[in-house]
Amino acid sequence: MSVKKMKTMKIATMVVLTTALILSAVPQSSFAQNTRSERKALEKEVSQKTNELRRANWTMAGSRTMQAALTNHYQQLQQTENMIEIIGASRCQSTGTNVCRRTASSNARIEFAARSSAEVQGFATTLMHNIPDFNLQFDQTIETTEQLIQARIGNAMRESFSVVKQNGDGSQQMETYFLVNVNDAEEIIRTALKESMETNRISIEAQREISNAVRERFSLK
Repeated sequence: MSVKKMKTMKIATMVVLTTALILSAVPQSSFAQNTRSERKALEKEVSQKTNELRRANWTMAGSRTMQAALTNHYQQLQQTENMIEIIGASRCQSTGTNVCRRTASSNARIEFAARSSAEVQGFATTLMHNIPDFNLQFDQTIETTEQLIQARIGNAMRESFSVVKQNGDGSQQMETYFLVNVNDAEEIIRTALKESMETNRISIEAQREISNAVRERFSLK
C-alpha cells in the first residue's frame, strides 16, 4: 500500500473517531427530558379536553374512545408544525349522524372562509385607505374571495373526530373537529384573492400591493 493511501486511511479513521467522540459527548438526557415533557403536556391537554367534553354531555360519534381520538388529534397538532384545528357545529334530528356530519363540515368551511376573508379585507383596506371609494370597490372582491375559499378549503381539511350531544326535543348537536394543513389553506386563500381581484378588475398596482402584503403578513398560525 502506498504512503499516500495510508495517510488517507489514517485521516478518515481520525475523522470517524472524532465524530464518535463528539456524538458521545452530547447529553442524551435533554432529548429524553423534552420527550417526557411533551408527552406530559399532551396527556394534560387530552385530559382537560376529555373532562370538558364529558361535563358538557358530549359523547363520541363512532367506535373509538374519546381518549384515543383526542390523543391522536392533539398528537398531530403537537408534532406537525403546519397544522391547525377548525371545528364545525351542527344541529339535526337524531335519526342518524350523516346529515349532522355533512352540515358540520359545511359550517366549518363557511366559518373558515368568512373569518379568513375578513382578515384579508382588513389588510387590504388598511393598505389602500387613501384611495377614494376603494372599500366599496373591494367589497365585491371580498365576497367573491369568500365564496372561492368556501368552495375549495375542503381540499385542505381532514376530519379527525366528531362528538354528539342529545337534546331534550329529540334532536342532536354535533361538533366535528378537522385538521387543516396551513400551507395548503394559505395557498387557497391567496389564489382565491388573486382570482377575485382579477375578476373584479382591481387595478394592477393595487393587486400587487395587496398580494404582497397578504403573502408577507397573513398567517393562520
